[in-house]
This record gives sequence, structure tokens and C-alpha cells, in this order.
Amino acid sequence: MKLNDTRRTSTGTSTNFLGKVLGAISFATLGTLTLGLPAEAFTIGYNGYFGSTNDPATGASATVDFTFTDLADGKIKMELFLTNTTGQANMTEGLLTDGATESEFLAVGFDFANGNLADKLNVVSYSLGSPAFDRLVYNDTSLTGGTSSSTAINGDGWGNISLNNISFDIGLVTTNNLLSGGSPRDGLNAGQSETVTFNLAPTDFVNAAELEQWFIDGFVENGYLKTAARFKAVDGTNINDGSDKLMGGNLEEYSNYIFAEEGGYNDAPPPPVDIPEPGMTMALAAFVLGGSKFRRKNA
Repeated sequence: MKLNDTRRTSTGTSTNFLGKVLGAISFATLGTLTLGLPAEAFTIGYNGYFGSTNDPATGASATVDFTFTDLADGKIKMELFLTNTTGQANMTEGLLTDGATESEFLAVGFDFANGNLADKLNVVSYSLGSPAFDRLVYNDTSLTGGTSSSTAINGDGWGNISLNNISFDIGLVTTNNLLSGGSPRDGLNAGQSETVTFNLAPTDFVNAAELEQWFIDGFVENGYLKTAARFKAVDGTNINDGSDKLMGGNLEEYSNYIFAEEGGYNDAPPPPVDIPEPGMTMALAAFVLGGSKFRRKNA
């Protein structure tokens, strides 16, 4: 499905400084409407901190970066950047694992506890990966087993979750389902990434920033969103050709946990630094540019 682009042009000639500045800002606004205005992204992490079907966890790990962009006619683009992070120090540090250094990241599923996630998002079109994550499945119950928090330091984590009780509303898979049986040769090797994009029709989310916040709020401990990932061909210090199923959660929580374990702080982490949205940056740049041109003309 091709999304229609909304374009706006300004008419008339500006004859004063204010007109030039407004014209420049209008041009910047036009650019953001045409190209899309991305909201701040966040990351879901999969590792033993959030729960593994292995005890201890193999050490396989992955991340999914979510980016939300406002499109024309109220539509929202949701982009998922999936990465196999197995063997990276920042994903295994602080966890008791079997020391995996290699794995194949094959499948990831998402579930909304209060309804159907596919209906909530109103997916109208999508672009999948190749060869990894090249299939989309709905209401998948193939990912079974019990996860445990015992793989994390001091037993912390998200506790025990039974995958047997979850029907994942949306699944991105490399084979036929989330269980991902058979050869894992088409999955993501350690260090590899793949991108999957969903175009969403207007729902009860006003814009991309609101949808992003809904996801962030949902992926907390005991939240209304759950996600799990499947790994095969896991190799490392104490494991050979193993497999693992890992729960996922907001990576910021895991990072805060590791930082606290290392004595970084005793209570709340420092607040994040606000980064200007790309649209605001363009508008400010246009303002400065318009002012400089005016000064040169009237020098």
C-alpha cells in the first residue's frame, strides 16, 4: 500500500525580516511533513535478566530498537531494528550465563494482555527482512516453556513467566512459527542486524510520540506488553549447539540494574538528557539561516 504524501507550499514574497524567517520556518516544516518527523526511539533487550528457559541462561542476547515516525493522514511508521548482541560485554556483564559467544537469533513475539496488538496498532502494510525475519505470524502459541530469574545476580529480574500461557499477537519469524524449529542458517548471527517496518493506520494514538510512550509504559515489569525471543545454534564457553528462549523488557531497566550493581547510584538513576526533535532542530537552523541572509543583504 502506497502512502500519500502531504506537501505544503508557501505563496507570496516576504519583504521584511519577519517574513523571511517565517518563510524559512515554513520550508523547514515542509521538510518534516514530507520526510516524516521521528519520535525519540527506545530499545527492548533480551537476556537472562528478564528471564530464560535455561538455568543458567546461555548468554544469548538481542536488542530491538523501536523508532516511530509521523506520516501523512495521521499514519505512523513503526520501524524495528533487530540485532543479535550475543557476546557483547554490555549484554552479559553482571549475569551468570553459560558464556555464549555465538548464536542464531530466529524469532521474536509481542503480546498485548488487554487485547490484540495487531488490532490495537491497525497494521495496513509492512516490509519484512531477508532472509531473517521474513515472515509475519499472528496469534502464535508455539513458544512454550517456563522462564526463570535465577540467571541474574541475586535472583533479580522479572521473575518466573510461563510462555505456555501466552499467545503472541504478532510474531516475526525466520521459519514457520516462533518455535523456529529446523535449520537456523537464515537467522541473525552475533553482530548482525535486520530491519522490519510497519505502517499503521490512525487509531486512538494521536501521534508517533504518544504511541512510543504507550510501548515504553507497556514494557515494564508486570506491564501490559510482553515479548520473547528464540535462539538456536548457541555456542560458547560452556555450551555447544544449544538453544534458548528469552523474555524481553525495556533495556534502560537492565542498564540501570547493572549500573546499580556496580555502585553507580544507590537510588534513582539520573534523569535522561532531553535531545531536541529533528523538526525543532531544522526550524532553528532555518531561523538562523534566514537571519544571516537578511543581515548580508542589508549590510
